[in-house]
Amino acid sequence: MTTLRRLAFVSAIVLCAGTVQAQTQATASETAQQVMSTNPFGDLLSWLNAEYERTLDDATTWGVSASILKSDYASASMFVRWYPAHTVLDGFYLGAHAGIYQFQEYGRRGETVPGAGIDIGRAWLLGPARRTSLSLGFGVTRRIGSTGGAAPDAWPSVRLINVGMVF
Repeated sequence: MTTLRRLAFVSAIVLCAGTVQAQTQATASETAQQVMSTNPFGDLLSWLNAEYERTLDDATTWGVSASILKSDYASASMFVRWYPAHTVLDGFYLGAHAGIYQFQEYGRRGETVPGAGIDIGRAWLLGPARRTSLSLGFGVTRRIGSTGGAAPDAWPSVRLINVGMVF
């Protein structure tokens, strides 16, 4: 992983986490507006990911996500999620995402392509104050325009388990 990628990844986390300072002392169920999450088991697979999700209304959220898998794959994307039960940040969701995806092929120069896709998942707010988020999900991303290099035409986007802080 290059120094530039690491710096961009850490900067995104720091910028999103800065909004925590503005939080009041009210309970999370009254003010749950955003979630910052990551996969705690990803380090075992040399996979780092971070996600920031914020509410738009009682059924819709938007967010950003970044992911790095060893030196073979990196992505940065934006997403929108719809919670049909109007239980934003806590329930089943359907989503759409778009971003930039970079693939390396056996250490050679890689390919960076735009892509878009859909996903489905389930999120829970846990604990007495509902300040912990747990989420699972699965989706498919399709690349948009390519030179036929290292990037596959379509690939799964899996959220094995993300654990986060609600604020």
